[in-house]
Amino acid sequence: MAITLDLNLISENLIDLNDILKNDFSKKFNIKLEKIFYMDNWNWENIQSIYDISNYGEALKKGKIIVVDLKSKKLKDLGIYIEKTQKKIIYNLWINTEGYPELDADVINSNNKKFFKKTCCVLSEIIKQQNIKFEIICIGMEAELQYNEDIIKMIENSDNMIIWIVENDLNFDNILYNYNKSKIEELDAFIYERRAN
Repeated sequence: MAITLDLNLISENLIDLNDILKNDFSKKFNIKLEKIFYMDNWNWENIQSIYDISNYGEALKKGKIIVVDLKSKKLKDLGIYIEKTQKKIIYNLWINTEGYPELDADVINSNNKKFFKKTCCVLSEIIKQQNIKFEIICIGMEAELQYNEDIIKMIENSDNMIIWIVENDLNFDNILYNYNKSKIEELDAFIYERRAN
C-alpha cells in the first residue's frame, strides 16, 4: 500500500500557484490543475468551487480551507491543502508515493537521497523566484504537522518529519539532535535531515 509524502511550508505571504504549475518540476511530472475549491472546515462542509486559481487568497481571508486537486501521468495522486492561521499561511503538498517504493522510508537513505536533494533544490528556486517569506518547511512520510506559533512546540508535536528547514537565525539543535544539520546558502537557512547511519 502506498503512503503519502507530505511537504509543509509555513509562509507569511501567498504563493503564486499558477507559477508553480509552470515550473520545470511540474512540467517534468506533467502536473496539471484538476480543480480548486474551498470548504468551511475539515469536515468538508460547504464546498464551493474557485474558478480562478489566482483568487484563492480571497477565500483564505474569509477563513476557508483551500483544496487544490492536481493530476499527473507520472504520480498516482497529489494535491495541496492551504489554510490560514491568524498570522501565517500553511501549505501542505501531498503526493501518493505509489510506484516510488524508495520513498517509503522514515529516513533519508542511499535509495532516496537524490529525490530529497532535488526536492530541496526545487523548493529553493520557488522560494527565491516568488520571494516567499517562509518560517519553516518540513517534509515527511505520512507526516502530521501540528501548527503552533511556538516553533519548538510545533516541532515536538509534529510526527514523521524527515526534513526541517528553518531560518538562519533559529537554532533547534537541542530538539532535533538526531538530525544532521547543514546550511542552505541560497535560502540563508539551515536544514535538519534524519539520515540512515
